[in-house]
Amino acid sequence: GVSGSNALTPVDVGINASYTVSKVGVGADHACALVNDGSSNFIQCWGKNTSGQLGDGTQTDSLVPVTVSGSTGATAIAVGSGFTCAIISGGAYCWGS
Repeated sequence: GVSGSNALTPVDVGINASYTVSKVGVGADHACALVNDGSSNFIQCWGKNTSGQLGDGTQTDSLVPVTVSGSTGATAIAVGSGFTCAIISGGAYCWGS
């Protein structure tokens, strides 16, 4: 997982090794990935969560990826400064500030 320290070389962020990552989006203080567990796509995010931008229903920062609530069926992600948007089951959804 992520240590919370600066890294001078690539560091594994801790997404389950059995998941396939197809897209990554990076904001100012958080990042998200579109992943597939073998049966469906969903989103996982990690980093600062002061505005709820991780989408897990909390405002708790996370050094490890957390699953975005209701993100099953996601096909695209876009990450901004304190918010995240995605296409989920054909609809556009955003969370955070």
